[in-house]
Amino acid sequence: MKIRSMITSLLPVVALSFLSGCIIEAAPAPGTPQAGKMEVVEMDSTSPIQMASGLADSKPPHAHAGAAMSYWVWQAPRNEWHIRSTTAHQLHRFQGRIRPLQNASLTNLKATRLEWGDRMRLEGRDIAFDFSTQGGEDGFDFTLNGNACVEMDLLIDSSPHPKLVVIGKGEQNPASNHFIVCP
Repeated sequence: MKIRSMITSLLPVVALSFLSGCIIEAAPAPGTPQAGKMEVVEMDSTSPIQMASGLADSKPPHAHAGAAMSYWVWQAPRNEWHIRSTTAHQLHRFQGRIRPLQNASLTNLKATRLEWGDRMRLEGRDIAFDFSTQGGEDGFDFTLNGNACVEMDLLIDSSPHPKLVVIGKGEQNPASNHFIVCP
């Protein structure tokens, strides 16, 4: 009986060690743009553009599967953040890095639709991601622990496209693909 209770008490500790790395990854399909290892994007070394506080509140009205090629970024209640990528028909690669500021942390990373070759993971305090979207919608959600700002560096097809980043219900575009958005 003592052995069973010891094993039962150790189970959460063992499970936590498996979950702490939080890697969400599907095996790459042959011929996908990121077949092989995930290409981790480092945060741009330039100063990020500061967006207005509250700009990310609520889902952008035009965000839907099959919308024109874009990133869609918004914050829901309880510090829940959402990142989506859409394309109308062609295959495009979406990569980036998201970093919490002011000693906050990111948790509850969840893919919305995991396909072959899609990769995202917690890397230190950051979320790094690399996935492709074709004629639909992909993305992920996460929770920001702490009422803090988030720094983002978002690329499409390995290049900056700030006019294709749409933030919040006001559907604002940052002046740069490297920006900070605050609650």
